[in-house]
Amino acid sequence: MANNRLTVVCVGLMLSWMIGGWQGVACANALPDNFVGTWCVTVTPDSNTEHDGGKEFGDALVFDAGELLTENFAYLGFDPGAYTVPEAEPYTVSATMTSGCKGTLAWSGTISSGTMTGQLVWTKPSGVIWRFSFRGTK
Repeated sequence: MANNRLTVVCVGLMLSWMIGGWQGVACANALPDNFVGTWCVTVTPDSNTEHDGGKEFGDALVFDAGELLTENFAYLGFDPGAYTVPEAEPYTVSATMTSGCKGTLAWSGTISSGTMTGQLVWTKPSGVIWRFSFRGTK
């Protein structure tokens, strides 16, 4: 069932992107909760990562049913990762996503006053580590 949901979410996000570009990704949250839903973020490499070829990009972080899925990294084959988050603001969220051939993503961020800021650490299978910061809103 989780794989079917992942497929539907990925296809929907990819179609939104193909039809309307980055701005076509829906950032609305149908749930009343202040956290669960889709967050549109800008992910920016640190200077070392940029020097190694890392680029800034937009992504959609989808928090649902205890799992984090991201538009770009789902496309690269990363599985959704379970996330942890406290019950009240400021939320501090963390999640780990893995891909057999692409490595591990460690997301950590804080949500306060409707804005999410944080860090992404991508450890590649070769041992190379890319570091990014991210910021965005729902």
